[in-house]
Amino acid sequence: MNDNHNVTNKQPTIYYTQKKNESVDHAKRSSVKAAKKTFAERKHKDNRKSSEKSHFGQRSSRIETFNPRKDVTANRGATTKKDNANGSPWQNKKYDKPQRAIYHQDDNSNTNFASLKKQRQNEVYVYSENSCWSVFKQRPTSIIKAFLTQATTTKFRDLVMWLAEQRLGYDIVTDEQMEKLCGTPHHGGICLIVKKRQVSSAIDYLSQHQSLTNDCILAVDDINNPHNLGALIRSAAFFAVNGIILRQPDGREIGSALRIAEGGGEYIKPIKADDMVITLNQFKQAGYQIVTLLPCKMKAFPAESLFDVQFSPKTVFVLFQQVNKSLINIADKVIYLPGSEFMTSLNISVATGILLAKYRM
Repeated sequence: MNDNHNVTNKQPTIYYTQKKNESVDHAKRSSVKAAKKTFAERKHKDNRKSSEKSHFGQRSSRIETFNPRKDVTANRGATTKKDNANGSPWQNKKYDKPQRAIYHQDDNSNTNFASLKKQRQNEVYVYSENSCWSVFKQRPTSIIKAFLTQATTTKFRDLVMWLAEQRLGYDIVTDEQMEKLCGTPHHGGICLIVKKRQVSSAIDYLSQHQSLTNDCILAVDDINNPHNLGALIRSAAFFAVNGIILRQPDGREIGSALRIAEGGGEYIKPIKADDMVITLNQFKQAGYQIVTLLPCKMKAFPAESLFDVQFSPKTVFVLFQQVNKSLINIADKVIYLPGSEFMTSLNISVATGILLAKYRM
């Protein structure tokens, strides 16, 4: 029994020895550091206890007492005399009819929006170098604003100087901004905002050009492709055509049509035709010869070869892609372009160029 007790009471003796390579100074520094650490921990605990006591005192000093809530359900809709006198916003008001929001409409805003919309409808975007040069040469006063890239500023230095003299705006933009503005990467580094040209009626055109002995007019019907229309206008300007009759003259003001025309639209007078047959009759009564060009040779309509016909000095050429019987019946002469059996017809712009070349001969 005693032996077991002695065994349990025996505890191992632990000896702490210093390493051989550890200096005495290092041991001293470690003991000082440990003493400082214990002192800092004890100081932190004391500060925390004192702060808790101070906060508890502040919270207890801010405790407020509230009176029990009274039953105000009976007087909920009533207001005091003091509230009525001061016009308190907290008083309960009862309305017989529900209140509706009233929106004030400014009359000037409508007029400004309408005028701005009308102004935008009378503007057109012209881009590509030749088209912009033609606008600047023929009607510079119609230019509203210009957009140029840094690479094209030297080419259009005269235009930039003229805009600065006239105090008109011009912006230097990047290629990406120019492409977004024009809607196509084929912009040529320049874009002009220009007023649309004034469109004449048949009566106005005939009264202004009645003294002409030689006059050539194109009457274009059902040609909606802007590329074909632009190429046709370019050929017409090359052969000195004076006017072009269209059902919708705004179609030639499309940016892509103006780009393909290479500025030729600035030299041709636009004529509006609400009814193409009536307009052609007006020119016919004024002494013009009406000549209709078929897309190809047709058995249903008798026609002559282009190379066998003689034209009068004042002629209106009627062009279309889909056959229109009314425009064929009103014509003085119906012609076609003879070709081979491998291809029945040509593009309308190419056929127009051949037709005008024969007319000038």
